[in-house]
Amino acid sequence: MKDKKIGNLIIKNVLPSVGGMMMVSLYILFDTIIVGQGIGKEGLAALNIGLPIYNLIFGTGILLGTGSGAYMSMSRGRNNIEEGEKSVLHSLVIGVTIGIIYTIIGLLFLENIAMFLGANDNNIMLVKEYLGSIIIFIPSFLMVYNISILVKHENRAKLSMIAMGAGGTTNVILDYIFVFPLGMGMKGAGIATGISSVVSLLILLTHFKNREIKVDFKKFRFDKIIFKAIVVIGVGSFIIEMSSGVAIFLFNRKLLETIGEIGVSSYSIISNISLMMVAIFTGICQGILPSISHDYGSGKHEDIKNIVKVGRILAVGIGLLFITVGYLFPDKISAIFTKDWSDILDVTKEGISLYFLAFPIMGLNLIQISYLQGTGRGKRATWLSLCRGLIFILIFINILPMILGVKGIWLSIVASEITVFCIFLLLIKDKKQLI
Repeated sequence: MKDKKIGNLIIKNVLPSVGGMMMVSLYILFDTIIVGQGIGKEGLAALNIGLPIYNLIFGTGILLGTGSGAYMSMSRGRNNIEEGEKSVLHSLVIGVTIGIIYTIIGLLFLENIAMFLGANDNNIMLVKEYLGSIIIFIPSFLMVYNISILVKHENRAKLSMIAMGAGGTTNVILDYIFVFPLGMGMKGAGIATGISSVVSLLILLTHFKNREIKVDFKKFRFDKIIFKAIVVIGVGSFIIEMSSGVAIFLFNRKLLETIGEIGVSSYSIISNISLMMVAIFTGICQGILPSISHDYGSGKHEDIKNIVKVGRILAVGIGLLFITVGYLFPDKISAIFTKDWSDILDVTKEGISLYFLAFPIMGLNLIQISYLQGTGRGKRATWLSLCRGLIFILIFINILPMILGVKGIWLSIVASEITVFCIFLLLIKDKKQLI
């Protein structure tokens, strides 16, 4: 692959994709800042308890978007346009259906969900206020993630970035208005985020109006083979997103047991920064995935090798940058989210210095999983995703705190990422597979 092609890939796909994903992560990030400054420690804890719901919603959207997008790109690489269009229809119809189902379940079992996620008598009302306002917007959130990935596979990454930017800007403005002047509290923060997702969705929907091949829902016929292909390819991305939710859930539980609600409030800050980091890595992955899928369908394996190399360099470089910033400015990072709460600041500073060490290896793991998805090896991608997102987190978060105390909680994510990367290297029998 020529340097010019790599440059075009970064400018046209990767940068807009990263920008768009960062804007989505800013939805939650600004909620956290506004809630921390406007409602306080209790609000931060309540917000973090509810975050895994976002991971479920976004994860489902990513599954459908990644699976159908990669399937479409591979089909086009083989000059099978009709098959690719069927996957787009499946992604849209199934996405709306699942979004409605999630909303109904969420409204019917709101209190049960809040309690399961870790709400207690001190914050149950705040958690319910926030989740209740978010749940009614689930179809919008889900379809934003779904369609934002689909448009990237059709070389319209800039549209995705514009949509996310408009939504993020709307969220900043409405968050401030609803929480401060109007005093709507957690409910206001949730509604602001929900309305912002609708703004993004409306912009993304313009893609289908201007699309060369129009989407005709009358032609939709459920195809078990296409649905299975979408799930097999996309489930790795679903697990990656859900792993953040699982990690938040496990960290919240362990911190509550160890140092109480202060720990959860501190982790609310750290987890939001981590979500931004994951969003950047996901943006890189989504930026290179269409090219990987298309080149794989066309048999251009040398091009794929160069694309993945670029992805790795970007991921490691950004991860190291975040580590540097975390070590140099932990006080300033913490102060963005909190007032003068010395107890929370101390816990947060220690957490940042340890948790951030995971970022470079995390980036490498996510790039490799994306490569496996783009080359049709969804099962291996799923296995790696399960290891990093669930299996090793469960192991290390229960073992390391017994040895290292609170430091062990923060380091469990680092140990998980390193272990997954090492196991991946050990499992490679043919070094040519490690591209």
